[in-house]
Amino acid sequence: MTQQIYMQRTASARLVPAGDDPITHAIVSLGLLSVRGRRPRPTAVALAPPVRVAIADDDPLARWAIEAMIQRGAGLVFVGAARGVQEIVEVATVNRAEAVVLDWMMPDGGGAEAARRILAHNPAVGIVAVTASDSRDAAREMKLAGAFGVLAKGGSAHELARTIHQSLEAAA
Repeated sequence: MTQQIYMQRTASARLVPAGDDPITHAIVSLGLLSVRGRRPRPTAVALAPPVRVAIADDDPLARWAIEAMIQRGAGLVFVGAARGVQEIVEVATVNRAEAVVLDWMMPDGGGAEAARRILAHNPAVGIVAVTASDSRDAAREMKLAGAFGVLAKGGSAHELARTIHQSLEAAA
C-alpha cells in the first residue's frame, strides 16, 4: 500500500508537504516525487559522450584486463585493441580513438614509438602508458613521446579512468 503525501499551499503558491516531516519535504523538493503522486518526467541532461579508448599490449592477458577496466570505467568506451605499434596506430586511427593506453614494452618498437606515431596523426589524442617495469626510464621515455602519464600494471580501474580523462584535458 502506498502512503499518501498531503500537500498544502504556501504563501508563495508552492506546494509543500503538509506537516513537519523534513524527509518528505526533501523528497518532493528534489523532484523525486511529484505533487500529484506520479513519477516526475525525466529532464534532459547534457552528458558528455564517452571517451573512445583503444589499447595496445603484446600480452593477451594484459589486453583483456585493461579492456575490462576500461569497460568498467566511468565515461569510457572500448573501441579496439592491438598487439603492437603498427597495429595500434591503425586501430586508433580507424576507430577514431580519443585516448590510447599503451604498454611501454612491445616487440615492434614499444609504447614511445606508438605514441609518437599516433600523435603525428592526431595531436589531440590522450596517451596513457602502462608498464610492469618500475624504472624511471619508462616514465621519462613515455613523457618525452607525448604520454600524459605512466601507470603501473595492476592498478585500479578508477585510477586508469581518471588518468585517461586527465590525459584528454592535457591534450586539449
